[in-house]
Amino acid sequence: MKDVYPAFISWDKWEQIQAKLAENHRTMQSRFTRRDASRKGASLLAGLVRCGKCGHAMRVAYKDKRFQYLCSKLQGELRQEACQYLSGKRIDEVVVAEFLSAIAPANIDALQAATDRQLVSHHDQLKHLRQDVQRLSYAATRAERQYNHVDPENRLIAASLERRWEQALEELEHARQILGDRQTDPPRLVKVSARDRKAFSDVGKQLPSIWGDLSIESRKALLRTLVTGVNLDRGDDGIVKVCIVWRGGLVTQTEQAVPIHSRRYGELEQRVVKRVRELNETGAKTDEILSCLNGEGFFPCRGGQFTTGIVMKLKHRYGITSKLEALRQGNQPPHKCTTDQIAEEVGVKREWIYRKISRGKIRIEKDDVYGCYLFPRTKLAVRELRRLKEGKCAHVSF
Repeated sequence: MKDVYPAFISWDKWEQIQAKLAENHRTMQSRFTRRDASRKGASLLAGLVRCGKCGHAMRVAYKDKRFQYLCSKLQGELRQEACQYLSGKRIDEVVVAEFLSAIAPANIDALQAATDRQLVSHHDQLKHLRQDVQRLSYAATRAERQYNHVDPENRLIAASLERRWEQALEELEHARQILGDRQTDPPRLVKVSARDRKAFSDVGKQLPSIWGDLSIESRKALLRTLVTGVNLDRGDDGIVKVCIVWRGGLVTQTEQAVPIHSRRYGELEQRVVKRVRELNETGAKTDEILSCLNGEGFFPCRGGQFTTGIVMKLKHRYGITSKLEALRQGNQPPHKCTTDQIAEEVGVKREWIYRKISRGKIRIEKDDVYGCYLFPRTKLAVRELRRLKEGKCAHVSF
């Protein structure tokens, strides 16, 4: 408050700072809501997209028949890594879907209803703020009268009343400032006339079916009639938070999964690898592992679904071997032996074991985890197989 308390800076300096803050606010508002000219190329949102991490405008990078939205501001100025680069086609698709949904007849009516509620809410806020100013003004006047009527010789009481008066003045000034801000910054209302509502209703019914037949330039122009900015922020999981700013200041938020260049050794890849290890420990085969990954909502860095090749690359990168391969490398469960080992103990060839199994002379099932025949590592098992070899029994079971 001017001339009430000792100042840290002069009043002129304070006014200069306030003017600069207001100018910065207007500049940022214009950046986020300005209508950029449509540019050439397949990108529908060129000039409208901004980076949700640093706030700078994102440029469009074309390669072959694909394009990306790229933010390289920090890379160019500070030699840091690019904030993000996102698949442009998927971003365009989700914004177009929201645009077509917004011009649907039901949403036009909903927009008008929301605008009316916003105006009523603003008027109610102003009413309550004016009542607060009136109440605080009365309290400040009453505190002033009490201070003026106190006996100057009662210094403690006078000091207490003075502090109460100063506090009342502070609260009054703060309430007046809030009221002034609300009065000078009314809600940006979107008025839809009856003529416009009928036009949008007709367009909203027909546009989705003919959207694909329109030229790129026509689609860009139509989007810019309502969309003034798109803010993109991709998380580590490949999910982009898409914030669409509509003409009039309304905002829609949605999400879209996009391909990631690489997740190698990242947190999400570690989660996938952990799940692969768990499934591998149960003896699941590669096709069973990829089926579980796809069914549980995991997806590879470039989108789509896991394939046999992707799972095999992950297993090779992290040294995950199947139970059967681990068995061949000598990592076998205790108290079990392979066909080769039991054949050596019995004194026969491996083929003799398999032949007896196929003929039902040796009754044994493949191990569920390792996927092969495993025999008990016991003297009894060796003795029974030797008896079968010598013809002393018709069959043996394990």
